Amino acid sequence: MIYADVPSSHSWIVDVGDFNNDNKLDIVLTNWGDNSVSQILGYGNGNYTQPIINSTGSGSHPVSAAVGIDSIGIFLVYGNGSFAEQLIFSTGPSSSPQFPIAGDFNKDGQLDLAIANYGTTNVGILYGYNNGTFGNLYTYVTSIGSHPTNVQVGDFNNDQQLDIIVVDEVSNNVGIFFGYNDGTFTSISLISLSKGSVTYSVAVVDFNNDYCLDFTIAVYGDNTIGVFLANGSMPFGGQTLLFVDKGSHRSSVAISHFSNDNYFAIAITNSDMNNIGRFLGGRNRIFSNITTFSTGNNSHPLSLAVSDFNNDSLTDIVVTNYNTNNIIILIGYGNGSFSMLKSYSTGDNSQPKSIVTGDFN
Repeated sequence: MIYADVPSSHSWIVDVGDFNNDNKLDIVLTNWGDNSVSQILGYGNGNYTQPIINSTGSGSHPVSAAVGIDSIGIFLVYGNGSFAEQLIFSTGPSSSPQFPIAGDFNKDGQLDLAIANYGTTNVGILYGYNNGTFGNLYTYVTSIGSHPTNVQVGDFNNDQQLDIIVVDEVSNNVGIFFGYNDGTFTSISLISLSKGSVTYSVAVVDFNNDYCLDFTIAVYGDNTIGVFLANGSMPFGGQTLLFVDKGSHRSSVAISHFSNDNYFAIAITNSDMNNIGRFLGGRNRIFSNITTFSTGNNSHPLSLAVSDFNNDSLTDIVVTNYNTNNIIILIGYGNGSFSMLKSYSTGDNSQPKSIVTGDFN
């Protein structure tokens, strides 16, 4: 079944969550071409409604969480799934903000935002108030010449403060800003990667159950996935390399339980191979060899996310296909295998690029 978006909308999927309090997952798209955000409400069986359109303003070109021209837009959600009027917050001149993530950095009970500012080589912090608005922007420099592309949050040094991990596409580093109890952060601490490593995505989890957060990165420039194990302080422990087909070009990584064994598994997009790959986890930091699942001929998948889309308590995968202008849902069987359930069109020439999952209520 195909669900059409607005023609020439250039959709980027931003988030899935239960927006209308019916206990069913919904999807939000940012439409770069017509300056809008679309809601697609779910029925709980893998089927969805037609898009509901919300304008982000002329010339805004949203790409992630209503990211526009050096600003981010916030849509507050009502209990019936509709959105309030957009609130816009500046991220600084020429900042080109990428993929905000939320966390309560100063422990005031309000969600704050961390943003990767691709154009100004920094991570921006907006501290939230209790009415859905945010204060002034605070920035933390990544490194000279860097272009940060993605951020995640977690407590990497076990001090009960949220830290920020950031990856970028040019510096051959992963950086961590360690948080203080007042919501501010240290200067960046860098973890070196091999020369030519281009990273667009990072995912965080405790792989080995030692109560220290680990992370994995999708390295675009070589044939590896990097798994970094933490020991509660810098530097991180040893890196485990997972090998994929040469030239497959990974641009997205996600972590979840794909089989009923209590071990975390890794899923990646292999853009030039027109498939996604899956590594099952095991004891002693051992991962299986890669198993791939087709995303369609000439699909060029760029991003993926995991959730339970059909309410069978098993993890599924949603993928954005850049060349074929659609998203696909791969239904999980609970044993590490998947099959395609449905394809949803994002419109002619939309070229969807990004997807993130979350529960906002």
